[in-house]
Amino acid sequence: MFEEPSEIEDSLTSNDPSLLEMDSGLIDLDASAQKPPFVGLWLDCIGKIRFEEDGSFEYKGVDDQCTTTGYYELKENVLSLYKSSSTCPADESDRQNDFFKERMVIIVTFERMLWQHPALDTGVKVWIRPGMFRPERFLLLDEGETKGQDLRMCVGQDGRLIVGFYFSLLGYNSLVSGSGRIERREIEAENPAHLQIRTSCQGPCMCAAIFNLVLEGKNITGEYRGINCSQIIGPGSVHGSIVDWKYF
Repeated sequence: MFEEPSEIEDSLTSNDPSLLEMDSGLIDLDASAQKPPFVGLWLDCIGKIRFEEDGSFEYKGVDDQCTTTGYYELKENVLSLYKSSSTCPADESDRQNDFFKERMVIIVTFERMLWQHPALDTGVKVWIRPGMFRPERFLLLDEGETKGQDLRMCVGQDGRLIVGFYFSLLGYNSLVSGSGRIERREIEAENPAHLQIRTSCQGPCMCAAIFNLVLEGKNITGEYRGINCSQIIGPGSVHGSIVDWKYF
């Protein structure tokens, strides 16, 4: 069975160390090289960013609904991004203002790119090369079908969560909050169909939640509970489905 935390508040300040567990094969970021090693397309389980050899970049937001363009500078292992134009709203939380920073320490391997900066959410941002993960998307509703959550996860080839986020389900109030991070995705050892997902959100009103789910084909049932601005959420029942997600 899953190990339940003694206090759900423990998840409010969760900073999963697995974000820093990079795959082997670090790439030397030699600024004098003809082609920076991160040129090409990268995904963060929300949007997409493409770096060009000429020093420009293009970012596309959730479901390609907006675009940001700009240019980048690389000095040794320090990356700076500068925005030129954008059709993305200012509240593209965790995507826009959060990562257009100067002087981010960058680490690149064959599979992943990691940015580190004190002003980034949780201090780090993970990007993944296409084809190096499996996209998963769960749509969940409460028992009364008035509240919903859209969970999006990028799962590594070893079955472990690389990065994930959640949003309000279109047309419904949120189960936990409008948006946030998926911190953990754990499969029960005795039963691979049983899955626990832990979430958190930052900002003036911090929140955390735990979803204990049972997967049967494309169908999902389970329970959830959480806390939002010191307000207890649940416990309650959820049901939903696993949907095909054409992320890239």
